Amino acid sequence: MKPIASPFALSLLATTPALAADPSSIAVGVQEVSQGTVGTADNVNGGQAGAVTYTNSGTVAITPTSSDTLVIGVRAASIGGNGATPDSHDNGGNGGDGAQVNLTNTAGANITISAPTAPGANLQHGVIGLLGSSRGGMGAQPDAGVIDHYGGTGGSAASVTVTSAANVSLGTAAAYLNGNDMGWGVVAQSLGGRGGDQTKGDNSDGEPTGAGGNAWSATANVTGNVAVYWSPTAQTACSNTFGVSRCSSVAAVVASSIGGEGGTNTFTEDQGGDGGQAGQVTANVGSNGPGSVLTTITAATTQATQDDSAAILAMSLGGHGGNYGTNDGTGGEGGDSLGAEANVYNAAVTATGDYLYGVQVVSRGGNGGTDANNSQPPASNGGDGGAAGAATATLDNSSVNTSGTGAYGVLVQSIGGLGGLGTSQGGQGAGGSVATANLDSATQIKTTGDYAIAVVTQSMAGAGGSGGAWSSWINGSSGDGGVGGNGGQSTVNTAAAVSTSGQYAHGILAQSLGGSGGTGATGSGVIALGGGGGAGGNGGSVKANLGGTVNTTGTGAIGGLLQSIGGGGGNAGSASGIISVGGTAGSGNTGGTVDTTLSGAITTTGEAGIGILAQSIGGGGGNAGSAAGVSAVGGQGGAAGDADTVNINLQSGSAITTSGLYAHGAVAQSIGGGGGNGGSVFSLSAGESVAPPALGGSGSGGGTGVVVQILGSGTKLATQGAGAIGLLAQSIGGGGGTGGSSTQEGIDFVSLSIGGAGAQGGNSGNTTIGLENSSVSTQGIAAPAIVAQSIGGGGGNGGAAHGSSLNAFFGTAVTIGGTAGNGGGSGTVAVGLKNTGVTTGGGQSNIAVADSYGVLAQAIGGGGGNGGSAQANDLDLGIPTGDGSIAIATTLALGGAGGSGGNGGILKVVLEQGTKVATGGVGSHGVLAQTLGGGGGAGGASHAMSTTSTAAPDDTLQITVSVALGGSGGAGGHGGQAELYVDGTSSITTYDDFSNAVMVQTIGGGGGNAGIGSSKTGGSGQSINATVGVGGTGGGGGNGGTMTAQLDAGSLLQTYGSGSRGMLLQSIGGGGGASQGGTVQLSASGSGGDSGDGGGGGNDDGSGSQASVDISVGAKGATAGDGAALTLTPQGAIKTAGGDADGILAQSIGGGGGLGGSAGADSGDSDSKGNAPSDEGDDSNSYAMQLSVGGKGGAAGGGGAVTLNSFTGTISTQGTYADGIVLQSIGGGGGTGGTATASGVSGATNVTVAVGGSGGAAGNGGTIYLD
Repeated sequence: MKPIASPFALSLLATTPALAADPSSIAVGVQEVSQGTVGTADNVNGGQAGAVTYTNSGTVAITPTSSDTLVIGVRAASIGGNGATPDSHDNGGNGGDGAQVNLTNTAGANITISAPTAPGANLQHGVIGLLGSSRGGMGAQPDAGVIDHYGGTGGSAASVTVTSAANVSLGTAAAYLNGNDMGWGVVAQSLGGRGGDQTKGDNSDGEPTGAGGNAWSATANVTGNVAVYWSPTAQTACSNTFGVSRCSSVAAVVASSIGGEGGTNTFTEDQGGDGGQAGQVTANVGSNGPGSVLTTITAATTQATQDDSAAILAMSLGGHGGNYGTNDGTGGEGGDSLGAEANVYNAAVTATGDYLYGVQVVSRGGNGGTDANNSQPPASNGGDGGAAGAATATLDNSSVNTSGTGAYGVLVQSIGGLGGLGTSQGGQGAGGSVATANLDSATQIKTTGDYAIAVVTQSMAGAGGSGGAWSSWINGSSGDGGVGGNGGQSTVNTAAAVSTSGQYAHGILAQSLGGSGGTGATGSGVIALGGGGGAGGNGGSVKANLGGTVNTTGTGAIGGLLQSIGGGGGNAGSASGIISVGGTAGSGNTGGTVDTTLSGAITTTGEAGIGILAQSIGGGGGNAGSAAGVSAVGGQGGAAGDADTVNINLQSGSAITTSGLYAHGAVAQSIGGGGGNGGSVFSLSAGESVAPPALGGSGSGGGTGVVVQILGSGTKLATQGAGAIGLLAQSIGGGGGTGGSSTQEGIDFVSLSIGGAGAQGGNSGNTTIGLENSSVSTQGIAAPAIVAQSIGGGGGNGGAAHGSSLNAFFGTAVTIGGTAGNGGGSGTVAVGLKNTGVTTGGGQSNIAVADSYGVLAQAIGGGGGNGGSAQANDLDLGIPTGDGSIAIATTLALGGAGGSGGNGGILKVVLEQGTKVATGGVGSHGVLAQTLGGGGGAGGASHAMSTTSTAAPDDTLQITVSVALGGSGGAGGHGGQAELYVDGTSSITTYDDFSNAVMVQTIGGGGGNAGIGSSKTGGSGQSINATVGVGGTGGGGGNGGTMTAQLDAGSLLQTYGSGSRGMLLQSIGGGGGASQGGTVQLSASGSGGDSGDGGGGGNDDGSGSQASVDISVGAKGATAGDGAALTLTPQGAIKTAGGDADGILAQSIGGGGGLGGSAGADSGDSDSKGNAPSDEGDDSNSYAMQLSVGGKGGAAGGGGAVTLNSFTGTISTQGTYADGIVLQSIGGGGGTGGTATASGVSGATNVTVAVGGSGGAAGNGGTIYLD
């Protein structure tokens, strides 16, 4: 076919009824088309198209007219015919297949499409310069008047290859083309046909609704220049050009393979059609052989587009599964994608416009179809998402320049399809595959605009589908969420020059993201079950080899951001019914390994512009479903995912420089996910002898932080801003989930409410920083040079419990607060420096700087959670007995125990081979090393109240019993072992006040305080009242760990400021937790009233004949932890110049004993309310006994041995109160005993006993050894 110089209207597609969705008026310069026949009512299947091979050697020039809706310069297409709907009882016709297409545009055969000089066409369906297309026909619907039939299958497409050596120009920079849909330059596309819908019948033969047709490979080879200037108009809805839903899109080069969508099943008990598979796509731009010339690729737009847009666009998209509509069925599965790649050689790529990328490569699986029916029993599932293929971008000797908000330079994505919603089960999300970007040293990437990241690789798994909610009068069991897919490997290899300018415009972003679990649905009915949350998927590995240069300018613009994040567990559904059980939440999954190697240079300018941030993060557990009903049980929280190993390797010659606030040099973090929270419950019952218990759901444990390493040789790091740390390595355990609260209200004889247990915090892993032949410097306030931390996760709090009961004659209410979770333990922390210079505050006196340590190393156990509180109330009405009436009320409240603190880990700091540490600024220690046990959690408070009431108090016997026991506090964790070594060639110098050269501490965590126990009773008439309040026991303090410190001969510790010691070494036991009693309000009381409460105490009020017993006991104070042994070997030189600047201060100190619980008891008087007893006594006979016992104080911890070993060094001090050596072993002080008070009624027989607690024993000091 010869070139046509002037445009003409092609009516081929307009006269094909089955392609009514295509444009009605197309202006084409040159075309070669093979069209399959369209099915008919008698012959329903569409015909196959023939193969097309066409070479264009002439120029084409087109100026659109006002009647044109789509303009194409040169087109070669093979189009399968559409299927037809039969006029008899039969299935819909299948679409015909498209055949292979090869289109070549030779050198010199330029294509130009120009904007009209006068107001002309608004190209509703866009413009394409050079198009090669193979497309399957669409499947048709079955006969609508019959059942047991299904839609036809979409036709498949074949491979497409488009080769262009000529220039292709669409508009100019001075005159943009205007319209909707796409503005594309050179296009190779393979499109599967859509499957036919099924509209009626139950399809008992099991055949599926029409599946989407498969697409095949699409390749675009471009060595000519391409330029597209496209101005999209505002669109209220996306159109369906070429059978594919498309919104506005701009691209100069496109290679596209898209599987057909599955048909929708709108009636039968069957699935929607499966989505079609997408083939491999490849965009090759430019050439790298001998004599190759620069290829320019330009795309520009005047406003943000809605669909994928890039100067070079390679996309392989699996078809979406068909939805299911009316009755029970299943959504269709999403189609797979086979992969996508772009290879750019000796090319200059320019993209101008918001969210218009330079190079975009995406392989994306289709989404699973959704089951839209939520009103019938759960017999259907959402469709699974389709798998993604590998996505790769390779750039050699090329440049990419973008300008606009969100205009990425290079974007590479492998994305798994989403699972569909399902009434019974949400569909499973599909995994992402490998995403890789390779950039050579002759390549340049430059972006200008906020959020315009230079290079992005992402492997993203699809999320699981949500469960569908439905309700039934009898059985309300709802759908579970689907499982999230796993992320694949994400890799960046760059030696290029990368630069960005704009807020949050990172230089490099590499991510692998596990899919989140689907959400469980809510259930309601007589028996109600909340749907379970789906489990999250794993994050895959992330690798980054960063050579060349990376420069960012802008707030939050990170040089290299590398992340592997496990998918979070789905939240579970709640339940409401007579019998209700909240759903169990989905578990989070693990983050993958993250490995980063820097051989180039990174420079950032802007607040929070971190040089490198590498993270592995475990997915958080989902939150459990709540429950409400007569019998209610809360769901369990989802388990958290663990993190994985994170490594940063700083090679010789590498450098990181930052200048903004909080702009750290390099950060490596392994962070366990947080545990899911347990479900809360509310129970309301009436008329039961024993009410079903209300049980709060348990939380789940936090995920584990794993190994973190930063290793460097011959590297340089420098930060200038406040809060900008040089190197930061952290392993952090996830926090434990909180137990669900429990509330029970009812008219029952016996009720029980139990709060859910909190879960343990995750352990943290080992953390290491090792440098040799390197330098690290910071200039700002609160900017340590090196920070290494391992931090255990905090334990979850126990759930609170509340119970209230109203009865006639007799009732009992029991509440138990949930037990808290323990804190996670810390891993080992090690810092080793060889021939490395470390400076803060300029390495000299700097009064403008503070708290900028040279080295900060910490191993910290997580704190224990707090126990759940408990409150029990019971009111009983008197019932007639013939001579009067009787009422009995009893309550029991138990506070939950606090969790124990996690232990601190081993700590090692080594300075050798000429390492020099120098700090400037107040409070800027040279080396601060700490291993700290986590504090114990507080015990839950308890409150119990029993009350009786009657219309005739003088003829009534009323018995009330209230018992309240406070929860015990958790024990403190132990401090770990600490080691410090400075060899004979190394030195530490500090220049300002309160800046020790070395400060090493190992400290046990303090014990948690106990919960208060408070009880009271109330009644009138002839009463027998008993109240018991017992405060909980405080948690014991943790022990300090052992310590060794060695300074070799030739080493130097030197300080110049006041209060700046050479060495401060401490092992300190944690203090014991306070055992609770509390303060009791002592009062007389009036007729029928009640007042007063307090920990460890009780009171009762009333009139008439009364007998009361009040017992309050304060618990013994907790024992404190011991200080441990210290051994120091100072063979080097220690010099201090300021006042109160000792050369060496070494201490082992026992913790102080816990406070014993106070106790108080009070029997009320009937003459007054809230006032002191009167001289006239009670209105009736009163018999009372009050017993109050204060708790004994806790024993203190002892100090450990302190040894000065092989002292052959020198110590010199110049200031006042500056001792040379101070060695101390000090026992802790014993805890104070609790007070006791008791007050009886006036004018009555009573016994009052109050016994105060004794103080705890003091701790002994240890032995001091001098050698």
